[in-house]
Amino acid sequence: MLDSSYYDGDGVEFLIDFGPTATPLKPTQKCLDGRFRGGVVKVMLETHYIENTAKSHILVNDDNGFVVGTESKFLVISQLEVNVERKLRELLNFEVKNLEIDNKSLDFDGVLSMEKITGINTPGVFGDHYLLTGNGTAELGDEEFKWDIGAPLKKKVEPGCGMIPVQGLLNFTVEKSSKNITNSKIVVDFDPFENESCDRIVRIVNAGKQTDIVLE
Repeated sequence: MLDSSYYDGDGVEFLIDFGPTATPLKPTQKCLDGRFRGGVVKVMLETHYIENTAKSHILVNDDNGFVVGTESKFLVISQLEVNVERKLRELLNFEVKNLEIDNKSLDFDGVLSMEKITGINTPGVFGDHYLLTGNGTAELGDEEFKWDIGAPLKKKVEPGCGMIPVQGLLNFTVEKSSKNITNSKIVVDFDPFENESCDRIVRIVNAGKQTDIVLE
């Protein structure tokens, strides 16, 4: 805990330390969702998080970095800044201000909303279900695209589900590409078999072609 008081004018600050970032990560760094994590995340709360209109900030920087993945494949997050605002008791808005993954800067513009629909009156997060909605734009190198959630993404906080939604559609429209492909629409279906299973299988539809893949 870096700052435990809301009454000194700068809110509460604390660190979440997942351990060293050197790979391979230790077996003890395997989290309950099956993913391995390492590094330090800083959290800043302007007011108590449960209050309506409460604002908080999630930060990762180069000093510590953050890694997440499986035993054999990791994403390295060197920079991350997310602003979170509670709109209602069970509704949060997320705004990504800065994100750098594997030394590539990814610029976001838009808002992602998360609403809890199951587990509202039970303690803890396990067993909770959430719906994600939102839209915006993103830029990665020479690539620019719009994104929108065509059908709400359903996220279950259950063993084996990880961070992958079990239902919903995510649409990407290419605005600019080094391959000179524009206005191309890509649809990611997180529930191609309509069973809300935590099987990590998604269906990608691009130019009328369907491809099923298993997300790591």
